[in-house]
Amino acid sequence: MIRTVTRTGGVTGTMYGSVCGSLPQEADMKKWICCLLAFFLVLSAAVPVTAQAAAGGELSVNGRDITVTLQKPEGVTEAVTSLRFWMYVTVTEGEMDQPVFQFDSGISGVVKDAAISRQGSRFTIDLIIAAKRGQDIFRGGSSAVIGTLSMVPSSQKVQAEAGIAGERAAEGSLPVLKYISGSSLSEHTADIADVKPAVYSGSASDLPVTPPADTFQKDLAPKLKLGVKNTTKRVNFSWKQIPGADGYKIYQYQEDTGKYIRIKTISKGDQITYSRKMEYGTAYKFRMRAFQTQNGTKVYGAYSTAKQVSTAPAKVKGLSYGQQGYAKIRLTWNQTVPADGYQVFQSKKKNGTYTRLKTIKKGDLCKYTIKNQPRAKMFYKVRAFVVKADGSRKFGAFSGAKAVIR
Repeated sequence: MIRTVTRTGGVTGTMYGSVCGSLPQEADMKKWICCLLAFFLVLSAAVPVTAQAAAGGELSVNGRDITVTLQKPEGVTEAVTSLRFWMYVTVTEGEMDQPVFQFDSGISGVVKDAAISRQGSRFTIDLIIAAKRGQDIFRGGSSAVIGTLSMVPSSQKVQAEAGIAGERAAEGSLPVLKYISGSSLSEHTADIADVKPAVYSGSASDLPVTPPADTFQKDLAPKLKLGVKNTTKRVNFSWKQIPGADGYKIYQYQEDTGKYIRIKTISKGDQITYSRKMEYGTAYKFRMRAFQTQNGTKVYGAYSTAKQVSTAPAKVKGLSYGQQGYAKIRLTWNQTVPADGYQVFQSKKKNGTYTRLKTIKKGDLCKYTIKNQPRAKMFYKVRAFVVKADGSRKFGAFSGAKAVIR
């Protein structure tokens, strides 16, 4: 939802101080909105205003929400890149707070502004959409849902009428739409015809009840994250705290049974991290849920989305070498289980920079022959890797460096 700010006179609008400069508290909001429109539409006083055939629309009521749909002006086949129109809400019975306008998610625009003001029992809404050049607010169709106007009743019985207003929301004026099409910077005006007002009838009890911040919500699932650093087998769990939770339970998926088993109960509602050592070179799947203890009984929340992670293989051990003839050396090492392969590295210095010589894509192939071994002291290291579900590799720790002299 676009953030609004209340100014002198009760007028609200989106804060775009970087576009038109900072605005004094006593400034006229309508002039400020016009500044926005002029900037994004590149209009000037010399741009002519032309007449256009009628547009249309519909206001449909669903509870306290009124969906606002506009039809493209007749005869306009090109993109409508910017538009402006006005609405009103008149409270005919009871009391109501300022309504809220939410633009539809399908509406694109550099500016999407809903400035709402109040005079007595009448609210006016000044709506502006300014898209990039070439973007069509109607998305190639003949009509578009602009957004939703939500009533905010503050008494037990409320009636109100909402409708499309005339220019600058003047009472009694004919509903109009101002727009700019893709082929020019000229502003056009179209009458909005045959849009029946929407009648809202309800009460303050229609408003959704927001639970207190510390109320436990059973349908709220933790957002679980998993991590394993290279060379380690420790799985790090993290999540966002669930309001009102007294603790959490973590579950691990068992491939052989196809079921989850509980591996940890955390009895602190504000704890948001946990770590656990698992097996080397193994893929795991975990999920979790929060709980609250009520009258001695645990009430559980929703399960998190299952997350997968792979631990690193163990450190390669037993690296040795043997002469295999003139200038030929064979490296061998102990098999690391589990592992999907190995990488062999070479350096001229024990603690220098190592260059990868070979990637072996077999977990049980624990040897590598080096041909044309230099007549110098060289150092070799080997590390194992496993292939994760996404095809990437998780590497284990390097073996100790083995010096080879030919």
